[in-house]
Amino acid sequence: MRIHFLVRSLRQEGAGSHQNALSYIRYLQERGHSVTVHAVNAASFNNPPADIRVIAHAKEKLGLIEGNTFITKLLFTHEKDADIFFLYGVDFIWGAGRYRKSGGATPVAVYLDTCLSTMDTGRALSIAYYVKRLVWEKLFGMRDAAGVDTYIAASPFIKEMYTHSGFPEHRFRIVPNFFEFGAPSAARRGPPAGPVRLLYAGRLTYDKGTDLLITAAKDIPGDIPWHLRIVGDGPLREECEEMIRAYGLAARVEITPWVSQGELPEVYRSADIFIHPSRCPEAFGRTFVEAMSHGIPVIASNIGAAPWTVGNAGVFFRNGSIPALRNAMLTLIRDDELRERLGEKGMAQSLKFTKEVVGPHLEDAVVSTAGAVTGASFPAEAAL
Repeated sequence: MRIHFLVRSLRQEGAGSHQNALSYIRYLQERGHSVTVHAVNAASFNNPPADIRVIAHAKEKLGLIEGNTFITKLLFTHEKDADIFFLYGVDFIWGAGRYRKSGGATPVAVYLDTCLSTMDTGRALSIAYYVKRLVWEKLFGMRDAAGVDTYIAASPFIKEMYTHSGFPEHRFRIVPNFFEFGAPSAARRGPPAGPVRLLYAGRLTYDKGTDLLITAAKDIPGDIPWHLRIVGDGPLREECEEMIRAYGLAARVEITPWVSQGELPEVYRSADIFIHPSRCPEAFGRTFVEAMSHGIPVIASNIGAAPWTVGNAGVFFRNGSIPALRNAMLTLIRDDELRERLGEKGMAQSLKFTKEVVGPHLEDAVVSTAGAVTGASFPAEAAL
């Protein structure tokens, strides 16, 4: 089957969304499908791995209206070359739907791994922007969105958010991120020889809540041995560094730069507890699965996809509550046996998100969408 796969940009060293897009592309290619990758952003925004060729398009950053028109025209341009358009990201909803409503013949599937900015997800938005965007979506955007054949959601939480906003429930399929790792080790980690090692890995932004984590850490009793490593960067870094100095935590809390995908396993292996204090509900939570695959228990807020992704392998706290976050940290820091039990459950939970388990659901969503619209049959084996 001929799949035209659209992304905003594609970078081999990019964050979780880029890594999952790469995994999806490779899996569909492995299954014998022809996958043509289009990046809407210019070539300078892309740095794909050697095994994936990307066709870059736009020469400059496009606004909402211009971007929608650009996508619609791009799909019409490649219509005869594709059996299905797979558009990776919420930005493509409107242009893809408009293409179909304007007479486009090739079915479209849009992958959703984040909420719309108008969904109340804890992000810091100006009231003016929120109102302007919401009015546009209700008056114009939803009419275009009705043209999308299939919405592929990263989690049940994402499906619920969109259907609650008026998107058609019967057009949704759930396909989470997937991972390629060997069977998790069954070896017990045991109590740490030194301080309990806490880890956060991700962007340093308001919605990710790294400031909440540092504030919660400052009131952990001084006689309890612990150390927190924050791995990442972002606009909140200077504020976080100032908080560490102001709270006298320089000996206990460190911020280290981004690491490559190849270095991440060692980062997780050096931790005893993974903490994700996000104010914004996660659409899926790749870092949850990465931590669990290494036998590390997870602390996360009780909103979004976290409870679904982590299952019974973590401790959840009330979103935005610093005392609740601190209590969750204290619970796991003090209880070696609980960390061990949750870590073992996490290794089992992580196996639900392997390529072998999730991949067939991805292929079925894509192939069945194309077949339902065109009436054609696309057995993957026929292309092998």
